[in-house]
Amino acid sequence: MGHGVSFEYRFYLNKYKEVLSGIYISPEYSFKKFNLKVDINASDIEHIMQTHNDPSIIPHNYATYQVDAESKINSLGLKFGHQWTTESLSFDLNFAVSRSSIKYNVKEEITYLNTWSEPQTEDIDGNVYYFLPKIEFSIGYKF
Repeated sequence: MGHGVSFEYRFYLNKYKEVLSGIYISPEYSFKKFNLKVDINASDIEHIMQTHNDPSIIPHNYATYQVDAESKINSLGLKFGHQWTTESLSFDLNFAVSRSSIKYNVKEEITYLNTWSEPQTEDIDGNVYYFLPKIEFSIGYKF
């Protein structure tokens, strides 16, 4: 489950800026946050093993497996595009370059069958940074 928000403002470079048509430059920012929770017990694991018949998915000796993960994605970019409008439709084609960062946190807990030991836990934190180009095309309808 997640949520996000994006902001963009277009600077049109033609004479008729009030019709929102033509070539534009647009800075953009977006933020997205995702959460994932998984709680698997021994009967779920047995069902997975019977359904997929693949022992590499989850080892047989897990009694419970829990994961709580969260990621936050920030992107800052610059778009170059062109928008065409008719009486009822708009068409937009743009090229963008953005710098994104992903911050993640994963907490994992495993309990094994037939053991009296405490559950094993692992906490993984990290950041990933990258630059990506993208091309977008959209069609809109005017009300």
